[in-house]
Amino acid sequence: MCVLLFFGKYNSKGGYKILSSKRGTIKHLKNNKYKAVWYFPDNTSVSKTFDTKIASENWLDIQRALYGNEIYQDRILTLNIVYEKKYFPSRLQDIQLKSVKNQTIDRENQTFRNHLENSKIGNTLLKDLTVDNLNNFLINKLTKENLSYSTVYKHIFQLLHSLLEYSFDRQWLKAPLHKQLKKPSKEVKPAKEITPYTPEQYKKLYLSSMELWDKLKQGRANLGYLLLFQTGLRTGELLALRWENVDMDKRIIYIKDNLAPHKDFETGKRSLEIDTPKTKCSKRQIGLNILSYQLLQEIQARNAESSITSPYVICNQKGDFLNPSSFRRYAQRLCNYANVPIINSLLHSSRHYFSTQCQENGISADDTGKALGQTNIKTTAIYTHLNEEKYAKKMQEYNFDKDLYDTQVKRKSKKNNIINLNDFFTA
Repeated sequence: MCVLLFFGKYNSKGGYKILSSKRGTIKHLKNNKYKAVWYFPDNTSVSKTFDTKIASENWLDIQRALYGNEIYQDRILTLNIVYEKKYFPSRLQDIQLKSVKNQTIDRENQTFRNHLENSKIGNTLLKDLTVDNLNNFLINKLTKENLSYSTVYKHIFQLLHSLLEYSFDRQWLKAPLHKQLKKPSKEVKPAKEITPYTPEQYKKLYLSSMELWDKLKQGRANLGYLLLFQTGLRTGELLALRWENVDMDKRIIYIKDNLAPHKDFETGKRSLEIDTPKTKCSKRQIGLNILSYQLLQEIQARNAESSITSPYVICNQKGDFLNPSSFRRYAQRLCNYANVPIINSLLHSSRHYFSTQCQENGISADDTGKALGQTNIKTTAIYTHLNEEKYAKKMQEYNFDKDLYDTQVKRKSKKNNIINLNDFFTA
C-alpha cells in the first residue's frame, strides 16, 4: 500500500500517531486498538476504531478510493464495497426522507446479502467488470441456481442495474455498463403460472366457512380469505382495512393503508406496521358486490358473537390487526376442512380469481386493473371524486357468485342480519 510511515512522541490525548498519509491518519491507542481518521477537504472528518493496524489501513484505502483517488479506485472498489459504504447508507437516508419505503430497502438489502455479497461478481474489481460477465451472472441465476424469473428480474437485475448506474455517475466505472445490462428473457425460464381456484372450489370454501362457524364456532377470521376473492385486495390491504374506511351505506371500501413488514436497520429487529399502500394506484375505491357486502355483515356478526370490538375489519382475539402468518393459517385450515387443495400463492391467487371473474362478467381489463390497484395501466391513478364514484357504482352491478347469497338466507341463525336482495338493488 502506498502510505507514509513515521513515528512520533506519545500524545496523552490520543496515543501514538504511527501512520499518516494524505487526508488520513492512524493512531495506536492506549487500549492497543487503532483509530483511523479520514479528513475531508472542508476540514470535517470521520473516524473508526479497529483491533488491528491492517484493518485500519484497509479502511483508509477504501476512503481514498471512494473520494477520488483513481489509483485506489482501481485497486479497491468492488460492487460489494460500493453497496456497503455508499449506496446502502444513501438508501437509508431515502427512508428518512420518505422517498422510498422501508420494505423496499429491506428487500433490496436481502437481495444483496443472498445473491451479491458472496458472489464472484460482487467481489470483482469494478475495473474488471464486463457486460458478458454480468449478463452470464443473471442467466446462471435463472438456470443453474433455478431461481424464479421474478427473483432474478425484479430483484437481482434491478439492484445490479442501480449499483452500476450509481458507480458510473460517480466515475468509479468508466463505461455505462448499466445501459448494456440485458434483462433476462422469459424464454430462458418462463415464470410459473398461478392457477387460481375455480368458482366450484370457491363455493366449497364459502360453504365450509359457514358450516365451521355454525357448528363449531371456529374460523372467525377465515371470512377475510373469502373477501379477498370478491374484492381483489392485497393481503396487506385487507389486514390494514379499518371499519372507518368501509361505507356500508354507499357499499364502497376505501383503500388507504397497507400492513407491511418493517425493519429497524440499527437493531436488526423486524415488526409489522401500518403503512401507505404499495403504489399511488393502490389508493382506490372498490364497490362492494352483494356477496362481499354480505361477508362484511357476517364479519360484524361473528365479532359481536365473540364479544370482540376492533377498528380493524379482520382482527385477532384482542382486536389488533391480524398477523399475515396467522391469516394464512386460517386460510389453510379452511382449505383442509373444505377438502380443497392448498395451492401455491394461496393468498395472492385470490387476485387472479377476482380478475378472471371480473373480465368473464363483462368488466374491462382497464377497469379490473383499477380495482386491483395495478400500476401497469395507462390511465392515471388520480381521478376526480365523480369518476371514482362512477367506477365504484359500476363494480356494484357485477355480482359473480351471487348464488351463494341464497345459501346465506337459509341460515336460521343469521336471518335477521341479511338484507333483502331486492332492497339491495333499489337502495
